[in-house]
Amino acid sequence: MVLKKMLASVAHKAISDYKKIPCLTVGVANIMVTYVESGVQCTREYGDIDGSFYISMEGVYENTLKYMIKEGLLSEFYERLNAIVTNTSGIRWGGS
Repeated sequence: MVLKKMLASVAHKAISDYKKIPCLTVGVANIMVTYVESGVQCTREYGDIDGSFYISMEGVYENTLKYMIKEGLLSEFYERLNAIVTNTSGIRWGGS
């Protein structure tokens, strides 16, 4: 299987554009969590990527948490957020 070039900028723009639609807070939170879940899945499936990829994933995860706190959505997404942390166990950029 060929790993296609992942364009984080495209996903970031999609999230940003989606946030502009009023009254879709749960949808925005869902897209943000899905983005990070997909990044974790890519790493687990294809192995170590690069530092900028992990910095991006960490930044989106942090922004997701901030957004959910602001919108009162943490409890609704708790299991998925916790699974992200669990699924990143053992992933260390540049490590073994």
